[in-house]
Amino acid sequence: EGSGQRYEASEADVRRIADACVRVAEAVNLGLNEADYLKYMGIDVVLEARGGSLVPVVLEANSRPSGLSHSRALGSGEASVMKLLLPYVSRALNRQERQ
Repeated sequence: EGSGQRYEASEADVRRIADACVRVAEAVNLGLNEADYLKYMGIDVVLEARGGSLVPVVLEANSRPSGLSHSRALGSGEASVMKLLLPYVSRALNRQERQ
């Protein structure tokens, strides 16, 4: 039998997880021009319970994350990241066609 226990994430836990993901995204894009940034990525984390808090441990970042249709954007929390991504892709393609 497992020794797991149920833990409800606090606002501070959620902020800590989001901050870790933002730091990963910044590191992935370090040294790139904004036009070349990886705009959306999947960041896989596991959560460790330490001293009554959840601590994110980053496993990997994926350039082609699965599940974008039900993901949430970190900044706005808006659901359906694909809806947010498609206008950007469309603008980028239009810029390429004009060049």
